[in-house]
Formats: sequence, structure tokens, C-alpha cells
Amino acid sequence: MTQQDLRSWIDLVNESFISEAIEDVIDTLYPYRDRDDIFVSFSNIPKLGINPKTSYNTPAGIYTYPIKDIWHQIESDTVPYAGERNYVLVLRPKTPQGVLDVATYTEAEYQHHVGILRNQLLPSLLSADKTIDPVDINELIEDAEESTKLKTPAGKIWNVTRLAATKMSEQLAGATAPRATAAWNMLLRRLGITGVVDHGSGLIHPNEPFQAVWTSAEPLELLSITRNVRKKGLSTDQIKRWLEYDSTKIFGVHHKTTDLWLVALKKPVEVLRFAVGDKVRIPEKALVLASRYYGKNWTEFVILDMLETKYPLSQKFLASLALHCRAAFIPLVEKRRLTRDLAIISVTHWPGRLKQLRDHGRDIPTELVDVATQHHDEDAAWAAVNLRFITSQTEANCRARLGDEAFEILRRRFDRTQT
Repeated sequence: MTQQDLRSWIDLVNESFISEAIEDVIDTLYPYRDRDDIFVSFSNIPKLGINPKTSYNTPAGIYTYPIKDIWHQIESDTVPYAGERNYVLVLRPKTPQGVLDVATYTEAEYQHHVGILRNQLLPSLLSADKTIDPVDINELIEDAEESTKLKTPAGKIWNVTRLAATKMSEQLAGATAPRATAAWNMLLRRLGITGVVDHGSGLIHPNEPFQAVWTSAEPLELLSITRNVRKKGLSTDQIKRWLEYDSTKIFGVHHKTTDLWLVALKKPVEVLRFAVGDKVRIPEKALVLASRYYGKNWTEFVILDMLETKYPLSQKFLASLALHCRAAFIPLVEKRRLTRDLAIISVTHWPGRLKQLRDHGRDIPTELVDVATQHHDEDAAWAAVNLRFITSQTEANCRARLGDEAFEILRRRFDRTQT
């Protein structure tokens, strides 16, 4: 194996190890944290489906959490149930139709559903076996309404369907009898209820007050499946070393402190490209500090590439570029990002700006000429040779920088070019 082959192999192993070491499920879920329509489900297998053999006194279904409601628990790794499972499924209902929201479900909706149960579904389902005395459906519904813990329309339909499912399972006792949990699922589906979403009442289960159950996978869109792993116990110094190896690894680190961003921004082009692609906002403070620390090493090509990304670079950052990065001047000119304030910063701190503006076919405001000639001999000499002075301040600046004799020599040269 050659030295180059060995280096390539080491790089490959390092890259794979780094990716796994700093992988964090939080980074995958973070973009969804404020969305009302996103739900997460924790599973031991990377697959969306119903466990028909559930032992809990809840309908068979796909159980999820509304991500917005439990985001702080996801972040702190304190999800009340199943948070330790191997995979996290990110889900979104395809349509709000059929979704029962516990908080907004109305009495009118309840009466509609209980009417279907009383008049259409339960008469046939609870008297299928003629050898068993039929259930008094009205009495069952009244008992459910009275005994429900949550005295709301949603609480009533939940308890009515629960007791009806239990009776169905008891009546058809035997090997082929449906489990009460499966019968409960079937009743909800027959009512057109595709999902029940609870934003804190504890209706589905008191231990998980923020929860949602779906009667099948059909109404759900699976957005992603990700491994439920947390960043291993890496020190900041370790992460810094890995960021030196590949600055884009910053996007696998959930807690991106300013100092980690600074390490990554030693290679600003690739980091900004990844930030644009992943819709990640780099902290303004990190960008400003990076331009201060590394700006003198950044080339025109680097700055052009940064501006080409159309990343929302703040005026504060652009001002820091103008102050700390000489190579930023022409890219700012070419990309029409050179405001009056940025131009003044540039001509104050960097000599030779006037010539560069003229070489790029830009008009040079008198204000810039005055500022540049106050600070730099180079700009004063160029101005004396190339410009007709329209203010006494410009001439005074040039004489002060160059001396009267040198100034007169340059002015005579200028005059000769005009005849």
C-alpha cells in the first residue's frame, strides 16, 4: 500500500467515524420543532405499521407524539414512553379530514357519530351471535357518557367506542374473536375517524397527555426515518479537531457554539454552501468574528463564492469584510453590494481602492476621493494624476499626503493628459 493509498484509507475511516460520532437525532428533527402538522413515532424497526397485539387498553393503531408539544422532552431525552427505541419516524397527515382533535371536537360531531353507532353499526355488531343476549345499546351509550373521565364530546365518543369494543370482544369469545383493541380500531375507522390528536388532556393515555393515534398508515405521509441516536460524549476539543478535518461536520453537531462555527468558517465557502442547502442560519456573530480572524487570508474567489450563494449576509458581516478583508472590495463592487458605508470603510482602511473602482468602470463619488486621499499616499498620488479636483478638500488632502512639490509634478502630468 502506497503512502497515498494509506492516507486515503485513513481519511475514509475518519470521515465515517466522525459522521457516526457526531450524529444526533435532534439535528434531523430540529427543522420540524415548531410545526403543528408534524408527528413523531418511536419504533424498534424502521417501518411504519400497527402492532395488532398491543397489551394496552387503547385502540390498536399507530401512536405518535405531536412534535411541537413535546419538543422540550425530545431535546432533554425525557420522552415519556418509547423514547429509547431505535428509530424515529417523522409523519404528517395527508389531509385534516377525519382527524379528531380532542380540544376542538364538538357536541354536534359527537351526536353525528353516536347516531351512526346507535342506528347503524352497533345493532348488527353486538347481536351477531343469536345465542347471546343482545346488548342494550342505549344503556351502553348512557353508561359510557356517565363514566367518561373527560366530560367533553371527545371524552364521550372515546368511552362509547371503548365500551362497545369491549362488549364486541366479550360476545364473540373464542379463538376467532377480535381483541377489544382491534375492535376499537375498527369502530373508529367505520366512523370515518382516521386519527385522534390530543394536545394535553390525557384522553388517550394519562401518562402521555400529548399524543395522537392513527387508525391506519393510509392517512399518513412518512417524511423520514432516522436512527434515534444522540451525540456521543465528545469534548469540544475533539469536535474542533474533526471540524478542522471537514468543516461541513458542523451540521452534524446539535450544540453549535460560536467557537465551533469559527473553526468551521476557516473554510467559509463549503460551510456557506451547506448552510444554504440545509437552510441553516449561521449566527451573525460567528460570521463577523470569522471575517475578523481569517479575512486577511480570504481571496476574491472566496468572497465571490460567498456572495454567489445568495446567503442572507447581514450588513454587519459585510462591514466586517470591508474592514478586515482586502480581497472583499472588488467582489462587493461586482455584486452591487458596495454601499456608501461599506465603501467608506474600505477606502479608509485599504489603499488603492480608487484605482480599483475606476478599473472596474465604476464612478467614484467625491466623498470617497476625499476619504481615501486623507489616509493613503497611494490614493493621493493616483488622484493627483487622474482626477480633476472638484473640492478644495481633495487638493488639500493630496498636498498634505504628498507634499507641495510632488503634488505639483503630478498635477502637471495630469494637465498634459488633458491637452
